[in-house]
Amino acid sequence: MPHIEKANIIFTSNWMSPRYLTEIYANMVSSFADNMIAATRLVNNMMFANMDAYKTSMQQAKDNARELSRI
Repeated sequence: MPHIEKANIIFTSNWMSPRYLTEIYANMVSSFADNMIAATRLVNNMMFANMDAYKTSMQQAKDNARELSRI
């Protein structure tokens, strides 16, 4: 019985200690912030790539219209 009680105390003290809960919360907040930063970078990169592709297609359309009007 004392071994079971010791194991129970060790198990519950790790889960219920304020320090352990604070570490879990801090890790959760840090992971959430890191994920938001990564998602924001991904969206920014996609947006800039799309803007560059749009700019290139507009330049191509401009050149095509100029060439067509010349013909």
